[in-house]
Parts: sequence; C-alpha cells; structure tokens
Amino acid sequence: MLNNFFKIIVGLIFLILALMLVTYNSWLLAVIALIKGGIVLIMVLIGLVLVFLGITELKGAD
Repeated sequence: MLNNFFKIIVGLIFLILALMLVTYNSWLLAVIALIKGGIVLIMVLIGLVLVFLGITELKGAD
C-alpha cells in the first residue's frame, strides 16, 4: 500500500517538474522538437513490430 502511494507521489512530482520546465520558452521549443522527432521514431518502431508479428504469424500458419 505504501509502495503505491510512493509511486503516485513520485509521478506527481515528475509531472509538476515537467510542467514547470515546459513553461520556459526555450524548453518549450526543445520539447516540441523532441516530440516531433519522437513521433516519427515511434511510427517506425511500431511498423517494424507489426511486420515482424505478421511474419511470425505467417510462419506459424503452416
């Protein structure tokens, strides 16, 4: 029970710190650039995972 409260408190602290950092103008631009780059990377990784899953399903269909 105490472990769950600890996780919630640490999560809230990280969220508050992240919101404080985003409010600074230079950090905001850096965060937006990181998100734009991250979206493309996540799309590539999801595509690779789906291709590999499809290949393994085709091999298992024999």
